[in-house]
Amino acid sequence: ALDKELKAKAAAKYDPIAEALAQHWIEQVTGHVFRKTFAEELKDGVILCKLVNEIKPGTVPKINEKTKKEFAQMDNISNFLRAVKSLGVLSRDTFET
Repeated sequence: ALDKELKAKAAAKYDPIAEALAQHWIEQVTGHVFRKTFAEELKDGVILCKLVNEIKPGTVPKINEKTKKEFAQMDNISNFLRAVKSLGVLSRDTFET
C-alpha cells in the first residue's frame, strides 16, 4: 500500500517536458545520444559522471564503465553527487541513493 502511494506521488510530480529538456542538454554537453529511456541511461551513473567531467574536467577521476555490478553503479552515483556538491550544488538540490 505504501509503495503504491509513493509511486503515485512520484508520478504526480513527473514532468515529461523537464525530462526532455534535461536529456537534450545532457546529450549536447556529453555528445552521448540516449538510446534507452532517460532513467535507464542514467541509472549506472556513467553519463552523469561524464557530464560533470565535461563541465569541469577531472572532477570525477574514476568512472566505473561497462559493469552491471550494483556497487560500481552506486560508486558512480556517489562520485557524481560529491562532484556536483564541489561545484556548488546544494545538498537540498540533490538526491540520495
